[in-house]
Amino acid sequence: MRTFIALLLPDLLRPAVKALAGRLAKCGADFKWVEEENFHVTLRFLGEIPPADLTSVQEALKVLAPFPAFHAQLGEVGAFPSTRSPRVVWLGFRQGRSEMTEVAKALERELVQRRIPPEEKPFHAHLTLGRQRSPRGLEGLVSLLNERPAVEAPAFLLEEVVLFSSTLTPQGPVYRALKTVTLKEGNDGH
Repeated sequence: MRTFIALLLPDLLRPAVKALAGRLAKCGADFKWVEEENFHVTLRFLGEIPPADLTSVQEALKVLAPFPAFHAQLGEVGAFPSTRSPRVVWLGFRQGRSEMTEVAKALERELVQRRIPPEEKPFHAHLTLGRQRSPRGLEGLVSLLNERPAVEAPAFLLEEVVLFSSTLTPQGPVYRALKTVTLKEGNDGH
């Protein structure tokens, strides 16, 4: 089963992110843009895990229950490996990055203790907007990325961590929530 663990973007912010992704898509680069209902912040991509490990991963999520919910705010667009050579276009955060990093680190420690192979790349708080299919039309996208587009939206509360299964289809991935952990109340994130 293909799985990942993520923070969900609140519904009220999805239209602003979708509008930004639409603006980027108009530049004509050959990218697969993420569907609005699939916007999320991946804390840990697990990939294919055997069914026997699923229970252990679900149990590992309990380590996050003591973490306080926190506020985040969307920021500027960036790209991996760089804005000059974008293969993945993402939206960063003005606020909430350090909290996301702490949650991701605690989760990683717990998963490794449960013999889940460690993540090879360091955690980088971001929301993926699109992935390159081919190098066609990159010039327009690179030019747009140099303008440093951003989402202007209020801060929002992140309070749920979700374990998802991901089924790949020709129309794009289909996500299904398998387990949700609610972060502790009582922190206003400021």
